[in-house]
Amino acid sequence: MTKLKPVFFLMLGLMIFQGESQASQLTTGEKVSRIPALMVRGLFDIASTPAELIRTPAVERKEHPKAWPLTVLPQTFTNIVTRVSSGGYDILFYPFAAPFVDETPPLTEKMGLAGDVWELEDEH
Repeated sequence: MTKLKPVFFLMLGLMIFQGESQASQLTTGEKVSRIPALMVRGLFDIASTPAELIRTPAVERKEHPKAWPLTVLPQTFTNIVTRVSSGGYDILFYPFAAPFVDETPPLTEKMGLAGDVWELEDEH
């Protein structure tokens, strides 16, 4: 078991610092200055979560005209969890990670969900 500890920490270090090996396009000051905007984006994501109860049925009805009654409840749950997680990620994680990364996309983008609640098109 003790032989695996150095390997574990080596792999962890490679995962943490792999982004620094690429040429950084933003200065550290620019990266730090975007932290308040990221936190506001997270607060807005959490505050706009109840609108998913309206947006998701409209999108599901458009994307799945016949099956939307079956897909709307699981998709609404998934979208709400994704939006709250994205907001929490922006508020709790990005303030610490922003100085070290160039791109800070919201989790909603990675999950194929529209960036803002009022957009009726998902990014599938």
